[in-house]
Amino acid sequence: ARLPVYVLFISAFFPDNRGNLLFGIYLLGILTAIIVAILFKRILFRKKEAPFVMELPPFRIPTNRSTFRGMWGKGAEYLKKISSIILISSVIIWGFSHYPVKQAFDKDYEMEIISLETSYAKRILLAEDVQSDFLLQEKDNKRHRLEMEKQAELLEYSLLGRIGHFIEPVIKPLGFDWKMGIALLSGAPAKEIIVSTLNVLYKGDTESQNNISLIDKLKAQSISADNQNNSQLSPLTALTFMIFVLLYFPCIGTLVVISRESGHWKWGVFAAFYTTFIAWIAAFAVYNLGQLF
Repeated sequence: ARLPVYVLFISAFFPDNRGNLLFGIYLLGILTAIIVAILFKRILFRKKEAPFVMELPPFRIPTNRSTFRGMWGKGAEYLKKISSIILISSVIIWGFSHYPVKQAFDKDYEMEIISLETSYAKRILLAEDVQSDFLLQEKDNKRHRLEMEKQAELLEYSLLGRIGHFIEPVIKPLGFDWKMGIALLSGAPAKEIIVSTLNVLYKGDTESQNNISLIDKLKAQSISADNQNNSQLSPLTALTFMIFVLLYFPCIGTLVVISRESGHWKWGVFAAFYTTFIAWIAAFAVYNLGQLF
């Protein structure tokens, strides 16, 4: 479920090292699991238990029928997951990002857009063909900038923006902004939702850029951050974000299974807290060491 997040950020910020970086992320997860297992065995589970013995069924070469049945079952299970948990969560996140609607803005965007259109209409009318194309592009860029400023104000005023700003002090040392914090929280039902949440939060103007990909949006945010001397959404931040996603708490379904199999809900809660703690420490170390280079 975390793979779409890795593919998104690697494609946006590390296109020349996709395979090596993806392999390194999974290798880090394996090594972390081994280290944590050894520590837990020596600290929490020092009592010797009876060895677990399970009789394995005889292995046979799979038939085409069993292979197709397995593929069909897993595919149907995932489609059911998309049409329920992921779809519902995405709709909720969209609603939280649009309500309540802000009425009073820092500036009169509508008036500024009308003034912009009027002033450029006169200049384009008097200009030559080549110059008019340049002025038209310049006008569209300024209008898009105003519309993005308005969208940013609406988003920060929404419930989603308020939640993000509330948790921002905790994730600020990792180089994350409030939008990335919301995306991490949205991964509680299913980690795939992180991608759709980022798509909502970093959306462009729906009229002029409805075909722009999320990868391009993240690249644009990175360029904007660099121009403002801001470390957010840099390659280092993208790497830190992927490491945090790799290690922090599993989805709610997994936590429920942990609680059920262990016989007590405390182990599910413990799994959520200790994995998030490890993720925070690892991300903090990577982000701060990366800033030294």
